[in-house]
Amino acid sequence: MALSETLKLLFNIAHLVPSKADSFSSSIPNIFKILCRRQLPSPPLQPPVTYLINALLSLDLSSAPESVFPCFDSTCNVARLIEILDLSADKKSAEKNSEDEGRFFDEAGVPLLTLLRNIYEISSENAKSYMRKRLLPPKEDRDNPLGHGDSLAARLLRLSTSAMAPSTREHVSSLLFEVSNSNPEEFVHNVGYGYASGLLLSRGIQFTQSAFEKLSVSPAGDERPINPITGQALASEPEVKDPLGEMTDEEKEREAERLFVLFERLKNTGVVTVKNPIEQAVQEGRFEELD
Repeated sequence: MALSETLKLLFNIAHLVPSKADSFSSSIPNIFKILCRRQLPSPPLQPPVTYLINALLSLDLSSAPESVFPCFDSTCNVARLIEILDLSADKKSAEKNSEDEGRFFDEAGVPLLTLLRNIYEISSENAKSYMRKRLLPPKEDRDNPLGHGDSLAARLLRLSTSAMAPSTREHVSSLLFEVSNSNPEEFVHNVGYGYASGLLLSRGIQFTQSAFEKLSVSPAGDERPINPITGQALASEPEVKDPLGEMTDEEKEREAERLFVLFERLKNTGVVTVKNPIEQAVQEGRFEELD
């Protein structure tokens, strides 16, 4: 209780009196130490973890980079925050139809996403590389359309389109955009245009056909060309089969007769006005009588 109240006091002073925020910069390494060494509750985004995150969010981390990225392990603090994100954005939270979980993450998850965005901005190349590796879709996810797996990246992509988490949608998309070096082409390359389109259109960025063709080349570490819309490797996409390909001529004839009868019945009901496609084909001269 003392820890929670102290963290709330720190946040309120730093938030309401910004001129005093620098007075608490020396507490940054201690807050990270508590966050890393404390056993996480289940779910993780509850007090005192949320108070620790809010406290860090209210302080200027760029004033103490050595505390955020300690020399003994420059990614340990980032790794802990991503671990909290991974445990919080579980399968339930990432499902569009999970209303309660989506709303919960929308309230508790946004400060964590914002903190990660702030940290990425001041990160060294080593820390940025680690964050890209953890947050962007891995090679294995491209065996299917992106967002369909159980990886952290897939769950984040599903949250980026969740109807129950409007604030989360914006912050997840912004985080993935910034982790993609704020480069629109790299962003589409990493997550697929289907997930990237909302953020790009809101910023007035449009893609031409030639840009899509350029984006179909394989991402780093993957030799397979990809579908720029879904992010799936082209080699893994299912083949589109001709529904009539395996039917005999007799089966095709019976199917045509069945459809003809169905259209005639539908037309005779008078409920809707339809034109039989076979009748239309005859009128247009596209129907050929065979011996």
